[in-house]
Amino acid sequence: MPSGFRSDERAVEGMPIRLLVAVTVGVAAFGLLVPMADQVEQADRTELTVEPEPRQVTVEPGDTATVRLDVATSDGQPVRAATLVVTGRSVSVENGPLIFETGANSTVSFDIGASPTADVRLSFRPQQSHGTVQLRIVPPSNSEYVDDLSNPDLTVRRTG
Repeated sequence: MPSGFRSDERAVEGMPIRLLVAVTVGVAAFGLLVPMADQVEQADRTELTVEPEPRQVTVEPGDTATVRLDVATSDGQPVRAATLVVTGRSVSVENGPLIFETGANSTVSFDIGASPTADVRLSFRPQQSHGTVQLRIVPPSNSEYVDDLSNPDLTVRRTG
């Protein structure tokens, strides 16, 4: 048996049981507190949403319709310099995904349809009468905004 602390070559077996318990409890507590601290950081973030006007658009073949998108916080405050990403969900966006940036009035307007002149050109499948377009927000850089919740989709109906 070793005579002194410096000459003790045992590993965990030589540690006092109280120290071993304290280290184990400390590591477990740290493991529980780290995720809680991460949630506290997220609490000061403000959720963004986009409101399409109108939410449902009807277009004829070769025609377009104008859509206005308003970006605001969950309590209705307008957000400037946000980026909107428009992608197809159940209808294809031929020239997408498309990126738009909100201006001073926190809105974006574009023409949508199956026309070659549309800003957002849609491609419907044969026999498809309607589809949805996904709207995603990229918050302004260096801001306290997030877009974690889903945004409303834009529904497009095709006539003819």
